Amino acid sequence: MKKRLFIFAAYAPDGVIGGSLLYYLNTISKLGDIIFIMDNDISASEMSKLDSISNIIHACAVRHGEYDFGSYKRGYLYAYNKNILEKYDWIYFVNDSVYGPIYDMYPILNNLENRNLDFIGMVRNQSKKHKIPKHIQSWFFALSRKCAMSKYVYDFLLSVQHENNKQDIIYKYEIGMTQMLAAHGNRYDTAFYHNDDIKNMMYCYPYVMLKLGLPFIKKAAVPYMFNEKNLVKTIRDKKLLDEILCENYHNNVKYINKVKERIIAYFMDILVNVFGIKHFIKNTKHSHNG
Repeated sequence: MKKRLFIFAAYAPDGVIGGSLLYYLNTISKLGDIIFIMDNDISASEMSKLDSISNIIHACAVRHGEYDFGSYKRGYLYAYNKNILEKYDWIYFVNDSVYGPIYDMYPILNNLENRNLDFIGMVRNQSKKHKIPKHIQSWFFALSRKCAMSKYVYDFLLSVQHENNKQDIIYKYEIGMTQMLAAHGNRYDTAFYHNDDIKNMMYCYPYVMLKLGLPFIKKAAVPYMFNEKNLVKTIRDKKLLDEILCENYHNNVKYINKVKERIIAYFMDILVNVFGIKHFIKNTKHSHNG
């Protein structure tokens, strides 16, 4: 059986390690060891939730602002400096931008790992229309031991830094990783493929990808493409389904509250600047205080 190390990048803006994240970690803990890096400052009580996950050999939660590749860099350097990379046949880099796994991942990983490849992933895509080169999506990819221990991979990950623009992150690191590895003669392939010239299947047609066997749903696709009835039909694991429904309910509430705040601010701005209500409001406050 292949030995795997999962370098897991996570981010929780509210500082909470949610149930769907724990579900994902618990599933991959049965497939290999885990280094968990979170781009947040998390309380000790939240971090203690990870105690229930077996095979986590290192966990760190500190705000670094370098996004997923910054977490990948930190997890990789931990393994590199501890001289444990050579213990594993495959080093996986995964993040929490998806829900799942919905299906058993082992057959997918086993198939890819036994195809004499150096660099593998879950999904690859490209777009001639949008001038996006062929590349492996960075939310789930893996390097062979030889590839992971190479100087060019070390140098590439060490070069990761904060970027202000999301497109810069995609081109420098996600697309850049595939191009760099291919330039060094590494053979690669993925379990699934889609062409962005048609549609981004991960976001626009997630059910199609699920029917093809992809065991994940992009979190960003759920509020727009799924409703509760369809999710119930698709996700058989009740625990995972409950976590997805719960998290999206809270996310929808937060979104609605933000919209309300923006609407109120917009109309207050009109009242103050167009109708000159500012003076009236001040006088009203003074009269109430009197």
